[in-house]
Formats: sequence, C-alpha cells, structure tokens
Amino acid sequence: IKAISGLADLEREVAAAQASGRPVILDFYANWCVSCKEMERSTFSDPAVAAEMAHFVLLQADVTDNDAEDQALMQGRFGIPGPPAILFFDPQGQERRSQRLVGFMPASDFAVFAEPAALKTGKVLLAISLAGGISILVAFFGQKWLGDPKATNRPLPGLPTNTHDPLR
Repeated sequence: IKAISGLADLEREVAAAQASGRPVILDFYANWCVSCKEMERSTFSDPAVAAEMAHFVLLQADVTDNDAEDQALMQGRFGIPGPPAILFFDPQGQERRSQRLVGFMPASDFAVFAEPAALKTGKVLLAISLAGGISILVAFFGQKWLGDPKATNRPLPGLPTNTHDPLR
C-alpha cells in the first residue's frame, strides 16, 4: 500500500495507474478509527481479499490529523465525512461511485465487492450494513437484478419495492 497525502498525490498516483491500465483502491484511514483497525485486522488480512486487491494499485490516505489537507481530500474532493472509506477507480482513472464503501465490511463481502471484473462489466454492488454486524450485498448487472435473470428493473422476490427506480 502506498501512502498518499493530499489531492496532488492522489491525482499523480491515479494518473500513473491509468497509464499502466490498472484500477485503484483508495483507503481512507485514521489511527483513532476503530472500524479502520477492524478492516485491517479482519478484512484486508483475509487471503481472498488480498487476492482480489492484488489486481489494484493500493493507495492509503492517513487522515489521522484531520487537518486542512485531509479535509480538502475527504470532504472537499469526495464529500466523505470521515474514515473508514474505500474508493474504487477504474483503469481509466474514474471513480466508481457506485462501489464507494463507507464503514466496515467483513472479508467475505469485501472479496466480492472488490472483484476487478466489477470494474469492467458494469456490475454494481450495494453493501448495506445493518445493526448487529449483519451485511447485505446486493448486485445489479446492467438492467437486471441478481437472482432473477429474466427480470428487468424488478426487485428480488420478497424485497419491498421503492417508487424510485435506481436503474433508470
């Protein structure tokens, strides 16, 4: 993992990754962040997660000081309130906002979430963390919902339907 400090470092490293055709993971971390330490201890150390992350250029912004430079990067550039936050950039250097992760995610979900093919196929993964450490991972493939390959813009059976269709 390469440490970055500020927007100029990030832009330089994303441009270098783009030149080599590699996607990027940007990890916002702080020493005082309990969930950040949990991600390092139980998620990033998992062999399946490490295997998926090997396909990416790994960057880490240590925002422990929460100074003006840290705030400009987190809140100013990305609108993130604080760590932990994981951002994914495709090989063209564009952030995949649909894959933005804020908060803790267990290793079993993160390995799927970080799958490099997701950056190439348009797969959108939505991670929902619930009380008690329960996580739900929902996947969309283009206009189809995972679990019902014949359906277009319909939810999985048994899930409530919103009036707003996120796929339109």
